[in-house]
Amino acid sequence: MHTGAARPLGLTAPAHAGEPGLPRLNITDTYVTGISSGGFMASQLQVAYSGTFKGAGIVAAGPYY
Repeated sequence: MHTGAARPLGLTAPAHAGEPGLPRLNITDTYVTGISSGGFMASQLQVAYSGTFKGAGIVAAGPYY
């Protein structure tokens, strides 16, 4: 019978604690991306801060100018 009280999620520690973690990535560049209105913003950011952002991924948005 369910009483409606919050129940613990039952989270446990990983079974294999000795497994390696995520690989280290050599991230050297910064990109900006956006969809729709976020695409307009991404476009503005990439143009205004072209020295900071290497490129932009713009989906379903209009042109810069």
